Amino acid sequence: MGYTYWEVRVTVPKKDDPWVNQSSRRRALYKKFLPKGKKVACWICGQDEPSADQLDHKLPRSKFPDLIWDESNIVPAHGDCNNKKSDNLTTPGIGFPSEAW
Repeated sequence: MGYTYWEVRVTVPKKDDPWVNQSSRRRALYKKFLPKGKKVACWICGQDEPSADQLDHKLPRSKFPDLIWDESNIVPAHGDCNNKKSDNLTTPGIGFPSEAW
């Protein structure tokens, strides 16, 4: 399924954003926290189906830049959950019931 022009949101990264600019360091964290072939639960909703596919900062990097590479602040998350959280502070939830529930 394709997307129309209006459905695509483009974000231009800041030149001074180390999370964006240090991609090799970020990739190493992805390999550590989101290993291929393993189901990983999202820290926000608690679900592991589907597996988390992004890394999130518990304390947002926009508000806590000193913690950007602190591994205790980096956690797996679903893309949708991460986008809804945005740069707000939140605590992990208990998840949502599955459709089968």
